[in-house]
Amino acid sequence: ISNNTTTASDRFSLASSGNCYFNGVAVIDNTYSGFAVGASGGSSVFNSGSSLYISPSSTGTITFKKILYDSNVPVNFNVPNVYKLVLGANNRFDSKFTFYGKSITVAGSTFNDTTSITRYGNSGDTWEGGNDFYGVTSIKDSSSNNHNFYMATTGSDHFYSDLHLSQYGTNVVIYPAYNFYTYVDGNL
Repeated sequence: ISNNTTTASDRFSLASSGNCYFNGVAVIDNTYSGFAVGASGGSSVFNSGSSLYISPSSTGTITFKKILYDSNVPVNFNVPNVYKLVLGANNRFDSKFTFYGKSITVAGSTFNDTTSITRYGNSGDTWEGGNDFYGVTSIKDSSSNNHNFYMATTGSDHFYSDLHLSQYGTNVVIYPAYNFYTYVDGNL
């Protein structure tokens, strides 16, 4: 799935209001304005053995809503050039999930296995909340620039296992329960 248009206003959209089913490998290669999956209520289902991959050369903002990732293949997003990964409402990832990139926001998503999120952008992120993490979860802010990372701003997050939070740099602060509760059933 490639979006290599040259206009900043031309965002590519998949499963906007319909449904897509994947039985193989889906590769997103977005080199301009952005990419949205499920933006208007549609869903994307990744069946057992299928996988979702974002090309490291991708740029812009990539938005996922209503991704049902039933696969046992781990999700590994190593996206150094993507401005922001937005995980909107009703995503469910049943395998290991790893993100390494500049910026990520998460709202209303479920992670059913080990989750590792490392962000290193120069500005802060705001997570709405309403997320469920069932496996051991590690969230790292590895930027050295002055900023805040707000979690649970409009709804509570629930970590059913251990939660590891790491922040680096002077004046970098992670707020895991900014406006709402953050529940941790395991160790913090």
